Amino acid sequence: MNWVKENISAFGGNPDNITIFGQSAGSISCMLLTITPAAKNLFNKAIPQSGHLSFYNTPKDSAETAEKFLAESGVKTVGELVKKSAAEIKDIYLKISSGGIAENPSAYLPTCDGKFLPKNPLQALKEGAARGIKFLTGNVADEWRLWLQFDENFFQKVRANPKKFSPVFSRYKAKTYEGAYKNWLENRPDNEENFIDFAVQADWRIGQEISAEYQAQFEDVYFYVFTHQLNETLRACHDSDLPYTLNALDGLPNAAPNLAKQIQAAWAAFATTGNPNNEFIPRWEKYSAQNRQTMDLNSKGFTCQKDLNTENLNALRYIYEV
Repeated sequence: MNWVKENISAFGGNPDNITIFGQSAGSISCMLLTITPAAKNLFNKAIPQSGHLSFYNTPKDSAETAEKFLAESGVKTVGELVKKSAAEIKDIYLKISSGGIAENPSAYLPTCDGKFLPKNPLQALKEGAARGIKFLTGNVADEWRLWLQFDENFFQKVRANPKKFSPVFSRYKAKTYEGAYKNWLENRPDNEENFIDFAVQADWRIGQEISAEYQAQFEDVYFYVFTHQLNETLRACHDSDLPYTLNALDGLPNAAPNLAKQIQAAWAAFATTGNPNNEFIPRWEKYSAQNRQTMDLNSKGFTCQKDLNTENLNALRYIYEV
């Protein structure tokens, strides 16, 4: 980021108008950069897509993963480890992860050590650590469903061992995952559809929206949910928005070229001006705790709606506010 700030003028850019954006791990990185003291004043807009500030590990968790990695690699220092090839590193990862991302989606999250990164990133955001940075952020509607393509029994495994899969519940101690789910259900039936909805809300959508709420105290925030579905099983799963952000629709099921055009126009407008509104979409209102406006992104057209997910937000925000 320092290099970009110092050299962007040579490429025709403006050092006072820099936007970062990323999806999934890139979104987590975006979010963390907004609150990292070392990145202060290096950019003024961020577009984090599907990844919030409660996706992190403690130094203890990361040290345990690092010890396993070094033990499997046959070396004793990180200096020796980095001399290995990418193929060797991948093999080590697959061996210690017992199936990779399908079994260990949280093992390699960033480490919040209290030095380079704040120990409690969400609290740092709430206190204004990202002051001066405008946000355009949101989720896809069915984040966790991506993992069904790796394992059709994924949600049974989540329910059996939630702390292995949920970085949020690995730290939240007041209630069990099952207890929180049963409270959230109220009078609804306990079935797979509702459990998946709860898991998506608890691990993804609530954290993203609370991040938006906190930042809206200090700067403009625009919030969205991507609801265009790939198919009946994966629906609007994690990663399904990325082809539309990049306009890479070749071979994509249920492709909607006009949706890609609208998303790219909104993202480009935000990167240029800090406001996503443009000639191709209806009015996109700012998000705040007093006016929870969410733009629904799908092939039927952009629709800005108030309180689209407020019932779930109110029911589950206690998981994050500890």
